[in-house]
Amino acid sequence: MEAFPWIRNYPSGIPPEIKLYEYDSLVALFEDSFVRFRDRVAFENMGATMTYGELDELSKHFAAFLQNLGMKKGERIAIQM
Repeated sequence: MEAFPWIRNYPSGIPPEIKLYEYDSLVALFEDSFVRFRDRVAFENMGATMTYGELDELSKHFAAFLQNLGMKKGERIAIQM
C-alpha cells in the first residue's frame, strides 16, 4: 500500500514535499511569487485572466485604499467574494 497515493496524480513539476520554512510568512511567499511569476497567469475565470504582476498592482491599490480609510496595520477587515 502506498503511503501517499495522491502524489501520483500531481502534475509534472509539482514536488511531493513542501518546503515549510522557505518563507517567513505568507506575505513573503506572495511577494516572491509576484516577482518570479510576474508575467504568468495567476487566475483565470470565465475567460478573463489576471497575471501575478496585475494581482500585485491591484493588491497595492487595495492596501492604499484601506490606508486612506484610516485602517491601521493589524486591524481586521472582512472581504466578501
